[in-house]
Amino acid sequence: MIEIFHSQQPHKTYFTLLHNCYLLLLFMRYNSLEVKKMGVLFKLGRVIKSIYFSYKYSKNTARSVPIRANWNSIIKAKKNSKFDVRRLYMGQYETRVGEIGQKKLDRTVLQLEDFSTINVKGEASLGPGVRVIIGPKADVKIGNGSFISSNSTIICQKSIEIGENCAISWDVQIMDTDFHAFQLAKGQSEATSPIKIGDNVWIGSRVTILKGVTIGSGSVIAAGTVVTKDIPSNSVVGGVPAKLIKKDVKWIL
Repeated sequence: MIEIFHSQQPHKTYFTLLHNCYLLLLFMRYNSLEVKKMGVLFKLGRVIKSIYFSYKYSKNTARSVPIRANWNSIIKAKKNSKFDVRRLYMGQYETRVGEIGQKKLDRTVLQLEDFSTINVKGEASLGPGVRVIIGPKADVKIGNGSFISSNSTIICQKSIEIGENCAISWDVQIMDTDFHAFQLAKGQSEATSPIKIGDNVWIGSRVTILKGVTIGSGSVIAAGTVVTKDIPSNSVVGGVPAKLIKKDVKWIL
């Protein structure tokens, strides 16, 4: 169910104990114990998962526990993928109106393929149910103070960069690839192109951001918008596809 270190390290016995505690947690969870009676176990599960992930995927900084994961979070990473993470919270984020994504039900997933990289410059949060899928040789960068709310999806085949202090709402989809190309008169279209989101960008719920887009710093993307072209800084856009609504705006979190 969970891979434990195979190398002969002093920590091996310690991690085996943690692993066994986690299996006990799963056993009790799936045998329909009342959630109220499991509060301590959920907290224990968070501690176990955080230590386990930090030592497995970020050994150089593991003592500071850079990966703080909810008990049901999952990381699927190939051995030659890279974590450059100062502090990443997984599955623990709540909004001002409570748990839009349910921490005890929605599973946060981080998946890295061969030679892929995740870079968190400071502290960032992935809410309950968030999926971050990073393809071979691709990289995702998330700036300090940014959060991605519940059940949003990031699919990266090349490069996706999210700046600092960005507020990304629930059910947002960010994809730098169409997966398929078009055969045009001038040749084949490009299926994949990087996405760059500036600092202090507010992205509303159920927004879709497609390949090759640059969103300027300080911008606001209205709920339900489909972004297919670059967005200037400090602007409000909305619609399908996105259209400029207002210029020279300043929003406050």
